Amino acid sequence: MVSSRELGWAGVAALALCLSGCGETAIDLVVTADSGADSDTDSDSDTDVDADSDSDSDSETDAPPDVVRAEVVVPMWFIDTPARLTTSFFSPENMPPDGPPDGVGASYEAPDITKPPEPPYELWTPQPPLEGPYYLVVTLFVVGGGTDMPVPGIDWVGESTVPIPIGPGTGTVAAGPIELHLAPPM
Repeated sequence: MVSSRELGWAGVAALALCLSGCGETAIDLVVTADSGADSDTDSDSDTDVDADSDSDSDSETDAPPDVVRAEVVVPMWFIDTPARLTTSFFSPENMPPDGPPDGVGASYEAPDITKPPEPPYELWTPQPPLEGPYYLVVTLFVVGGGTDMPVPGIDWVGESTVPIPIGPGTGTVAAGPIELHLAPPM
Protein backbone atom coordinates (compact mmCIF):
# COMPACT_ATOMS: atom_id res chain seq x y z
CA MET A 1 0.00 0.00 0.00
CA VAL A 2 1.22 3.51 -0.77
CA SER A 3 0.85 5.84 2.20
CA SER A 4 -0.09 9.52 2.13
CA ARG A 5 3.44 10.31 3.39
CA GLU A 6 4.97 8.80 0.28
CA LEU A 7 2.62 10.64 -2.11
CA GLY A 8 2.27 13.91 -0.22
CA TRP A 9 -1.11 15.57 0.12
CA ALA A 10 -0.97 17.11 -3.35
CA GLY A 11 -0.34 13.66 -4.82
CA VAL A 12 -3.16 12.14 -2.78
CA ALA A 13 -5.56 14.87 -3.92
CA ALA A 14 -4.56 14.42 -7.58
CA LEU A 15 -4.86 10.64 -7.39
CA ALA A 16 -8.23 10.85 -5.61
CA LEU A 17 -9.49 13.19 -8.32
CA CYS A 18 -8.34 10.77 -11.02
CA LEU A 19 -9.96 7.82 -9.23
CA SER A 20 -13.22 9.59 -8.40
CA GLY A 21 -15.02 7.57 -11.06
CA CYS A 22 -13.59 4.25 -9.88
CA GLY A 23 -15.88 3.73 -6.92
CA GLU A 24 -15.70 4.21 -3.18
CA THR A 25 -13.34 1.31 -2.43
CA ALA A 26 -10.56 2.57 -4.71
CA ILE A 27 -10.72 6.05 -3.20
CA ASP A 28 -10.74 4.66 0.35
CA LEU A 29 -7.60 2.68 -0.39
CA VAL A 30 -5.77 5.76 -1.68
CA VAL A 31 -7.00 8.41 0.76
CA THR A 32 -6.70 6.41 3.98
CA ALA A 33 -4.41 8.64 6.00
CA ASP A 34 -1.26 7.16 7.43
CA SER A 35 -1.16 8.28 11.06
CA GLY A 36 2.50 7.48 11.51
CA ALA A 37 1.84 3.96 12.79
CA ASP A 38 3.34 0.93 11.12
CA SER A 39 0.02 -0.55 10.00
CA ASP A 40 -3.32 0.67 8.71
CA THR A 41 -6.76 -0.85 8.53
CA ASP A 42 -8.58 0.18 5.39
CA SER A 43 -12.11 -0.25 4.03
CA ASP A 44 -11.73 -4.00 3.31
CA SER A 45 -10.99 -4.62 7.04
CA ASP A 46 -7.59 -6.21 6.59
CA THR A 47 -4.40 -4.75 7.98
CA ASP A 48 -1.77 -3.40 5.61
CA VAL A 49 1.78 -3.18 6.96
CA ASP A 50 4.01 -0.35 5.77
CA ALA A 51 7.30 -1.60 4.36
CA ASP A 52 9.08 1.74 4.49
CA SER A 53 12.23 2.18 6.52
CA ASP A 54 11.67 5.73 7.72
CA SER A 55 12.02 6.75 11.32
CA ASP A 56 8.50 8.09 11.89
CA SER A 57 7.08 7.69 15.34
CA ASP A 58 3.54 7.76 16.62
CA SER A 59 4.14 10.92 18.66
CA GLU A 60 4.49 14.43 17.34
CA THR A 61 7.84 15.41 18.82
CA ASP A 62 9.10 17.55 15.93
CA ALA A 63 9.93 21.11 16.90
CA PRO A 64 7.79 23.82 15.33
CA PRO A 65 9.30 25.57 12.31
CA ASP A 66 11.36 28.70 12.84
CA VAL A 67 9.29 31.52 11.36
CA VAL A 68 8.86 35.27 11.69
CA ARG A 69 5.45 36.90 12.04
CA ALA A 70 4.76 40.60 11.42
CA GLU A 71 1.85 42.92 10.70
CA VAL A 72 2.38 45.05 7.57
CA VAL A 73 0.76 48.49 7.90
CA VAL A 74 0.22 51.00 5.09
CA PRO A 75 -0.80 54.65 5.56
CA MET A 76 -4.42 55.80 5.35
CA TRP A 77 -3.76 57.40 1.95
CA PHE A 78 -2.44 54.18 0.34
CA ILE A 79 -4.18 53.72 -3.06
CA ASP A 80 -1.71 51.56 -4.99
CA THR A 81 -2.30 48.06 -6.31
CA PRO A 82 0.11 45.57 -4.67
CA ALA A 83 2.01 43.39 -7.14
CA ARG A 84 4.49 41.54 -4.91
CA LEU A 85 5.69 41.62 -1.31
CA THR A 86 9.18 40.39 -0.43
CA THR A 87 10.93 39.83 2.88
CA SER A 88 14.63 39.96 3.60
CA PHE A 89 16.91 40.05 6.61
CA PHE A 90 19.72 42.52 7.34
CA SER A 91 22.26 42.50 10.15
CA PRO A 92 22.42 45.66 12.30
CA GLU A 93 25.72 46.52 10.57
CA ASN A 94 23.94 46.61 7.18
CA MET A 95 21.16 48.97 8.24
CA PRO A 96 19.69 50.99 6.71
CA PRO A 97 19.43 48.41 3.92
CA ASP A 98 22.05 49.12 1.30
CA GLY A 99 23.14 46.28 -0.92
CA PRO A 100 22.17 42.63 -0.88
CA PRO A 101 20.44 41.19 2.21
CA ASP A 102 22.09 38.77 4.59
CA GLY A 103 19.12 36.41 4.12
CA VAL A 104 15.96 36.14 2.07
CA GLY A 105 12.51 35.21 3.34
CA ALA A 106 9.16 34.66 1.65
CA SER A 107 7.76 36.43 -1.40
CA TYR A 108 4.03 36.87 -2.00
CA GLU A 109 2.42 37.64 -5.34
CA ALA A 110 -0.47 40.17 -5.28
CA PRO A 111 -0.82 40.29 -1.49
CA ASP A 112 -4.20 41.43 -0.17
CA ILE A 113 -2.95 44.56 1.57
CA THR A 114 -5.61 47.09 2.52
CA LYS A 115 -5.39 50.51 4.12
CA PRO A 116 -6.68 51.38 7.59
CA PRO A 117 -9.15 50.99 9.18
CA GLU A 118 -8.89 47.43 7.79
CA PRO A 119 -6.63 45.13 9.83
CA PRO A 120 -2.92 45.03 8.90
CA TYR A 121 -1.65 42.36 6.51
CA GLU A 122 -0.44 39.39 8.55
CA LEU A 123 2.89 38.24 7.22
CA TRP A 124 4.60 34.91 7.94
CA THR A 125 8.01 34.10 6.55
CA PRO A 126 10.42 31.25 7.17
CA GLN A 127 13.67 32.24 8.85
CA PRO A 128 16.74 32.13 6.63
CA PRO A 129 19.70 29.95 7.69
CA LEU A 130 21.23 32.67 9.89
CA GLU A 131 21.90 33.05 13.60
CA GLY A 132 21.81 36.22 15.65
CA PRO A 133 19.93 39.52 15.62
CA TYR A 134 18.57 40.68 12.24
CA TYR A 135 16.13 43.30 11.01
CA LEU A 136 13.18 42.08 8.96
CA VAL A 137 12.83 44.33 5.88
CA VAL A 138 9.61 44.28 3.84
CA THR A 139 9.38 45.60 0.29
CA LEU A 140 5.99 46.09 -1.37
CA PHE A 141 6.26 46.35 -5.13
CA VAL A 142 3.19 47.95 -6.69
CA VAL A 143 1.80 48.02 -10.23
CA GLY A 144 3.90 50.55 -12.15
CA GLY A 145 6.87 50.15 -9.80
CA GLY A 146 9.97 48.01 -9.78
CA THR A 147 10.36 44.26 -9.98
CA ASP A 148 13.71 43.56 -8.26
CA MET A 149 14.62 46.90 -6.71
CA PRO A 150 12.07 49.33 -5.27
CA VAL A 151 11.43 52.44 -7.38
CA PRO A 152 11.80 55.56 -5.21
CA GLY A 153 8.50 57.33 -4.60
CA ILE A 154 6.45 54.45 -6.09
CA ASP A 155 7.21 51.22 -4.22
CA TRP A 156 6.99 50.83 -0.44
CA VAL A 157 9.53 49.69 2.16
CA GLY A 158 9.61 49.18 5.93
CA GLU A 159 11.58 47.34 8.58
CA SER A 160 11.21 45.99 12.08
CA THR A 161 11.89 48.64 14.72
CA VAL A 162 14.47 46.46 16.47
CA PRO A 163 16.58 43.46 15.44
CA ILE A 164 14.85 40.15 16.05
CA PRO A 165 16.49 36.85 17.08
CA ILE A 166 16.98 34.46 14.16
CA GLY A 167 18.30 30.93 14.39
CA PRO A 168 17.50 27.27 14.92
CA GLY A 169 15.07 26.61 17.74
CA THR A 170 13.71 30.15 18.00
CA GLY A 171 10.24 29.02 16.87
CA THR A 172 7.82 31.81 15.99
CA VAL A 173 9.41 35.23 16.41
CA ALA A 174 7.10 38.27 16.48
CA ALA A 175 8.61 41.23 14.62
CA GLY A 176 5.66 43.47 15.51
CA PRO A 177 4.07 46.02 13.19
CA ILE A 178 6.08 47.12 10.16
CA GLU A 179 4.91 50.49 8.86
CA LEU A 180 5.55 50.92 5.15
CA HIS A 181 6.63 54.22 3.62
CA LEU A 182 7.47 55.21 0.06
CA ALA A 183 10.90 54.02 -1.01
CA PRO A 184 13.41 56.88 -0.60
CA PRO A 185 15.70 58.12 -3.39
CA MET A 186 18.88 56.08 -3.72
